[in-house]
Amino acid sequence: MGCGSSSSSGTEQSNKVKNQQDLKLNYDDFKDIDEHARQAPTSVEESIETLAKYLAKPAKNDIEVVRALYVWICENIRYDTNAYFGGNLSSLDTSGKGVLTSKSSVCAGYANLFESLCQALGISCKKISGYAKGYGHKPGDVITFNQKTNHAWNAVRLEGVWRFIETTWGAGHVDKNQEFIKEFNNYSFLTSPENFIFDHFPYFGNNIEESEQWQLLEKPISIEEYTKKIRPSEKARQYGVKFSSHPYEIILVNNSPCTIIVESSANPFQNCWFDLYDDKGSNCTEAAIMLCEVSKECKTTVRPPYKGKYTLCLHATIKDENTTLADYIISCGTAEPNWKPYPNYRGFYGSTPNVTERGFAISSINPCYTCKDGNFHLSLKTTSTLEVLVQLHDSENIDHKENLMVEQNDTSVNVRSRLLKKGYYKLIIFSKFEEEYTLAYTVLILNTGESDWKPFPKNTGHYGPEPDFMDRGFEKSDINSFYKCKDGKFHLLLKTTSTPELLVQLNDAEDIDHKDYLMVETNDSSINIRSRLLNKGYYKLTIFSKVDEAYTLAYTILILNTAESDVKSKFPITYKSTSKYKCQLFQPLVRELPPNSEICFEFTSPAFESILANKKSFSEKSGDKWKVTVTTGESGELSLSGKPNGESSYWSVYTFVINS
Repeated sequence: MGCGSSSSSGTEQSNKVKNQQDLKLNYDDFKDIDEHARQAPTSVEESIETLAKYLAKPAKNDIEVVRALYVWICENIRYDTNAYFGGNLSSLDTSGKGVLTSKSSVCAGYANLFESLCQALGISCKKISGYAKGYGHKPGDVITFNQKTNHAWNAVRLEGVWRFIETTWGAGHVDKNQEFIKEFNNYSFLTSPENFIFDHFPYFGNNIEESEQWQLLEKPISIEEYTKKIRPSEKARQYGVKFSSHPYEIILVNNSPCTIIVESSANPFQNCWFDLYDDKGSNCTEAAIMLCEVSKECKTTVRPPYKGKYTLCLHATIKDENTTLADYIISCGTAEPNWKPYPNYRGFYGSTPNVTERGFAISSINPCYTCKDGNFHLSLKTTSTLEVLVQLHDSENIDHKENLMVEQNDTSVNVRSRLLKKGYYKLIIFSKFEEEYTLAYTVLILNTGESDWKPFPKNTGHYGPEPDFMDRGFEKSDINSFYKCKDGKFHLLLKTTSTPELLVQLNDAEDIDHKDYLMVETNDSSINIRSRLLNKGYYKLTIFSKVDEAYTLAYTILILNTAESDVKSKFPITYKSTSKYKCQLFQPLVRELPPNSEICFEFTSPAFESILANKKSFSEKSGDKWKVTVTTGESGELSLSGKPNGESSYWSVYTFVINS
């Protein structure tokens, strides 16, 4: 917060100001001293001397003495907002004694009281006036020596090191309603010069040399540099956050984006987000993105959509604490002519800090991708089998779930999407973690070419085997979640360790059932699935197996057919007995048969001792192979059935239709 001008007074420095070493502070070490200061009885407030003597009594060194003074002032002196905002500063008694009596003041009074207490105890202290970026300061405000100084603070010498004491800001802050909010903080106690210079610039009239000395920096900065310098939040400075790419708070852009890099190597980011407003206060989230490849570096790119000034506010979570990092002014002279909006998203693109705990391999993670043809494929390596939910939105926040497909196996999650238009897309991956689906990974996609679009089948789950796939009697070595078929004739062979009972479905992208173009045959060691894909496009093959007397999902497959089948006929009709007796048909593989024609039927089954073909009995076979020729009739159906060894009944296994 700012204060009226006040002149310097108090102890003069006895030698050149130096600050070469760091004071290692652990605030927990001050627990007893802090409590002693907070419990000070009113009786010791009789004078500066009695208060100073009481506060210093249990201290073991000067640092603890100064800590007690700091805590007592911050906890007992309120900022006088009535005097500051009412223009009554001249009537205030800001002397140390006056402030002790009134228990209220502005910055000059805070600094005078601290200095008076130090003098009473023989501790070297300096009251400093200057320019602060406090209450009312906005990024871009110009500060010059032609202005009156607006704040006062102290410097104290401890163990040969000068450090700053800021009791005004340590006591609290003034809110937007011009009310003082009491809020003790440790940051303003013995703040390092490197951090203090972000918002405090000492000035002693025309004595530039002395003014520079009281920056306590090896290389003092000019008032112009101070004016331009970014003002990180106290928490950002406390956590060691660095703003290396753009140290000044105003960034000029013309017909190009700007990328601001923020680093926090000592205390990694747990989360990052931003706000962007134009000069009318309107939210412009679609004009910026934030990328976080690793938790120690965050990159925010701003692409202003039109000429003007924008305010960029950067935020982060560090050590489980949400804090604002800093504000920038983006001054745009000329916007990009081919500007395209980003997805409306304030968060960061990249993986969450616990992504490896969720089962993802961090090596495969990137926060952004460019797609040149509208066909986006992302393969994420995993260390376990994950349960995931995936969302795809464009820059207008339209949900593209029907253009999204997810495939999974033991070692990866594969995401395929159709990007119908040029522009930016946001891909969000949630994974089940501790029994709840929470954010794992966010991806930004720039699509520069339109897709040769074909719709995916409707599927709310993932493609690939279910977690209990092998427990159902399947071998996993053959498993893929996606197949490409180039001739419309799809054949899938699944090896098995037992003989599971199956139900199989085939649906196209319009959810039409193609059961007549599907044939399933089983034997002791495999399951053979044949299908005819009549049109180009995507198909979904769903396999259910019987577990605990119920058919439940075992495996889902996506098939891309790139050519129409040259065989349009349906497969012969099959039955449960077809699988039960392990039949496999070789010919004919079509349901429709010509009338009055000799047809050779060839299939295998280890279970039959005789068969009926068009009601004619046959018993001659070669091993498990049956090969018979019969003449079709004028119309109707023709069935193949078999009599199992030792039984008297025949069971239908294939039925054909005679074209009339």
